[in-house]
Amino acid sequence: MAGFSPGIRQGVVTSLWVKLGADSKKPEGGAVVRFRNDIDSAKAGDRRQELISSLDSDEFDQRYTVTTPTKENRYRLWPEQVTAEYRQWPRVVDLSAPPK
Repeated sequence: MAGFSPGIRQGVVTSLWVKLGADSKKPEGGAVVRFRNDIDSAKAGDRRQELISSLDSDEFDQRYTVTTPTKENRYRLWPEQVTAEYRQWPRVVDLSAPPK
């Protein structure tokens, strides 16, 4: 199956967090979270090399989707496309909560 190398399991997440020092200027408007899904790329080594080379690319912004993690979407990093009706469904934790 394309995109699946030995040792790589579906559901594995790689994240990079950047903390600004006390003397650093914070980005105007807050941090920008970008998402990129490389699951369909060839082998893990190829995905890694592609990711590293993308850092110097003139098309950096076009390779990523900007997401907005919020408390309401449980700080989800994956771009979310759901309808308003979906948000009205009961949550699993509500369904499994003991009766009041």
